[in-house]
Amino acid sequence: MDIDDLRKIIHVAKTQNLQHSAKALFTSAGALSKIVKKTEKSLNTQLFDRIGRNIKLNEQGRIFVLHAANLVHDSDQLLSHFAAKQTRHSMQISGPSIIQDYWLERILPSAVCEQFYIHVDNCYEGEALTKVKHGLAQLGFVTGEALHNVENSEVQRIHLARVHFALAISDQHADYAELVGDLTLEQFARLAFACPKNSAFCGLQRGVGSDGWRDDQLPRNIQFRFNDLHPLLAMVKRGVAAAYLPEYVIQHEGLNALGSGQFQQEMTRPFEDIYLIWKPTLAPGWLNALLEKITANLAASQ
Repeated sequence: MDIDDLRKIIHVAKTQNLQHSAKALFTSAGALSKIVKKTEKSLNTQLFDRIGRNIKLNEQGRIFVLHAANLVHDSDQLLSHFAAKQTRHSMQISGPSIIQDYWLERILPSAVCEQFYIHVDNCYEGEALTKVKHGLAQLGFVTGEALHNVENSEVQRIHLARVHFALAISDQHADYAELVGDLTLEQFARLAFACPKNSAFCGLQRGVGSDGWRDDQLPRNIQFRFNDLHPLLAMVKRGVAAAYLPEYVIQHEGLNALGSGQFQQEMTRPFEDIYLIWKPTLAPGWLNALLEKITANLAASQ
């Protein structure tokens, strides 16, 4: 039984699915099954109950995983302390693409990236939170909405920004010159909108457009619906439609925020808080050092 085997068993314990763990660990389900059986034989203890083709961690398994996680953590701390500075660590970062696409490069400048093999995992924030909690990702991007009722003992967080939203169009839009001033209700009614089917942050339906606009109080002319952010942005950039977007997306994509009429202030969500999260009890020394750099870089940029 070695540290690498312990990591794999911990992963299987979290997913309780050999196929899913095999895919994430770039190995085969058969190889993982052999590791589990070999470990159970060496301990003379069954860690998983077999139910048909499925496996389920039992009480002895839960005790084993608790001790195994501590051993893996101590091993990572030891290697981090004595390993050469040239050592490159593997790191997974999970979160919605609407956050990752715009914030990843801000927290990980090129000088930092050279120290790591970085696996970018685009997923909704609920899944990102679960992966960080279970040690399947070292870092995660989420909004404050996902962190309701989550204790600091489960995950810790760095506040990256408070993001406001605005109606946005491209300067390629046929009515751009008319719309860049204060937007009137009459102009708003004529606009064609592109909207997501589900929230780009959590993947759930949040109202008609799922982007935070109060369509129940002021319906829009929604002509396009997308299940992915990138084609939605392409439609807006070409001037075909307007969209309701976070201001950092508008700025990064070279779009233009429409004038803020009084009705806009009444129909919009006030803000969304963006956080970087990690699990302190599973953080090796190299991750703690990286988080110190991230915190320092963010403070310097403010």
